[in-house]
Amino acid sequence: MKKFKEIFKDVIYVSRLTNIKRKKIRIIFSAIISNGISLADIAIILCFSNLLTNENVIENQYIELILDNAISIPIIVVIRYILNFLGKYNIFSLTKDIEGSLKLYLMKEVYKKGNYSLADATYYIETLSVHIAYFFNSFANIVSSIIQVLIFTIYLSYSNFQVLAIFIGAIVVLYYPTKVLLMKGRKAMDESWHFSQYSLRNIQRIVDNLYLIKILNTQKEELNNFDTNLKSLYKSEKRKFKYSDINSSVPNFIAVFLISIILVINQVRNLITLEFIGVTLRLVQSIGGINAALSSLFNTHIHLEKLFLIENNNQISNEFESKIDKDSEYSIDMQNLSFKFANSEDLFFNNLSFQFEKDKHYIITGENGSGKSTLLGVLAGALNPEKGRVIRSSSRIGYIGASPLILEDSLRENLNYGTEQKINDSDLMKLIEEFKIFDDFDENILDKKITNKTLSSGQMQKISFIRAFASGCDILFLDESTANLDKETKLQISQILNTKKITIINSTHNPEDFKHDFHFEIEVKNDKSRELLKP
Repeated sequence: MKKFKEIFKDVIYVSRLTNIKRKKIRIIFSAIISNGISLADIAIILCFSNLLTNENVIENQYIELILDNAISIPIIVVIRYILNFLGKYNIFSLTKDIEGSLKLYLMKEVYKKGNYSLADATYYIETLSVHIAYFFNSFANIVSSIIQVLIFTIYLSYSNFQVLAIFIGAIVVLYYPTKVLLMKGRKAMDESWHFSQYSLRNIQRIVDNLYLIKILNTQKEELNNFDTNLKSLYKSEKRKFKYSDINSSVPNFIAVFLISIILVINQVRNLITLEFIGVTLRLVQSIGGINAALSSLFNTHIHLEKLFLIENNNQISNEFESKIDKDSEYSIDMQNLSFKFANSEDLFFNNLSFQFEKDKHYIITGENGSGKSTLLGVLAGALNPEKGRVIRSSSRIGYIGASPLILEDSLRENLNYGTEQKINDSDLMKLIEEFKIFDDFDENILDKKITNKTLSSGQMQKISFIRAFASGCDILFLDESTANLDKETKLQISQILNTKKITIINSTHNPEDFKHDFHFEIEVKNDKSRELLKP
């Protein structure tokens, strides 16, 4: 019961978290639909039984009215299945609305804190939202199924209470095995979650290092590792399915099994009637639906617990301060900064302090995984640390990574992306000419539609640089911005950077490619502590 109270509390939490109107009304609507389906089923079963046996199975004015107008029976059948569709579609629609609202919410939260890996962010937005939405779906289905169970039970209690008591006794006996199956299914779901997370991170690592893996000829080792994890993942998925399916099927099995025993014993065969069998089978079908929804509810509750991790992570620490001070003597003043990634207990940076002077060009180097990109993210304000202070002299910041952001739109829209005010075409044309993006300079070039498939790596990266300079940035962050470019393009961009009187903080493996004022290296100590040092 404690677990059910916890789940109900979490349902309320998800309901408040999602910005979906009329949730209660839509659930009540499904409850009403469920009530109508149950009554229609009883009416259909009674009418069929009457017509097949030529006996009045129950004296009821409504059933007699239907039988007197036999053509109304097919109409009731049609209405019943229309109601069934409306009920299912209402719950499905509500589930999708909740899923969409959750995806938007989770995307906002990822932006808010920013300390998620690509695999984690993808999982939370794409997968977690689906599971949590179906958590709400399962709860709504339980409500509908319970209503159906109550209606069928009430009818059977009047029809044949003696036999009904036998069925209820058998179902009560199922309480303990149902509880065990629910717990085992939940454990399998937890294992599945962990294997799924590992698989996503592994895929990201392989894709990011595909060329290196091929060159080093380590494909076999990587594939074996990937295959082992997949087998563990699918093994847990199979166990989850097994426990859930058994849990939902057992009530039907027990009912049919008991009916078969009663029917083969002549002395008790007359205790049950055709309509009793029909309504009983619908009763246990609804009970099976409750068990299936419970399994889904318990399983997806695992994912809701992961949502709470996001909530805890996105609480901005009171020990961290970020502000803009135009009168600061430094371009960026970083004081006693500590940072860690989501779902990690270890600090990635601990008590890091450094000042970046205005209009200077800084080069930051370090081995792979040392945290160059993470440091840039913190300095730019994209990542929120646990504690410390970051003071910037300007809010006009530019950022260029190794993978350019290109919209499937006109060149003009690409260059204006992220700017508060549209930049004059004449200014854009000057920058296009300066960077020599295209061999043929066309007056209508700004209207040309571009994609990441129609441009070379150099052209796309030049667009990124133009976008940053056109916005008038005072601080420019470069994160391996020329790593994928040819020597001639690197030289051209380096020469342009030398003419800019702005603060440039450049993360690179090739400091010799740039003229710079200061060179610093991130040094990793004991796989945890990181320091910014002069090499």
